Amino acid sequence: MQFGFGRHYWDINYGQLQQVVEIYPGVAVMYFWPPALTKLSLLCIFHGIDKKMGFPYYWVLVAAVTIIPTIAYTALIVGPCKSLVENTVCLNRVVISQATTNILSDLLLIAMPIPMLIRLHIPRRRKITLGLLLSFGSSSVYQSIAALVFRVCY
Repeated sequence: MQFGFGRHYWDINYGQLQQVVEIYPGVAVMYFWPPALTKLSLLCIFHGIDKKMGFPYYWVLVAAVTIIPTIAYTALIVGPCKSLVENTVCLNRVVISQATTNILSDLLLIAMPIPMLIRLHIPRRRKITLGLLLSFGSSSVYQSIAALVFRVCY
């Protein structure tokens, strides 16, 4: 790819590295928004199914936990962290913070349908099957936690 993306740092020259550093804030912003918008679309779907899913206004809490940090991280990447790109400490902290709030909002989103599932008047076996089907979403949380541990420790 252009600018050395897709190659190891030791395989690109200094000029390519400078170009990567210049466009990194844009790449980081594109990394933040797709999960947030996906979660907001799921919230809209859940709200359309049951307006009291979780508890009243739970969806507002999940939306706030999703969108407010995303806006803050975007502002940090485009603003103060852009001048510190050479240092990368600011960028790393923002990415780790984003991953943490992403995991929190994932957990809140996964917990939303549980009360509705419990209230359903269907046979127990179907409830268990539906619960297992909905729990497959938790695999993304495990993957996010593993990626966060990898980023922090290595």
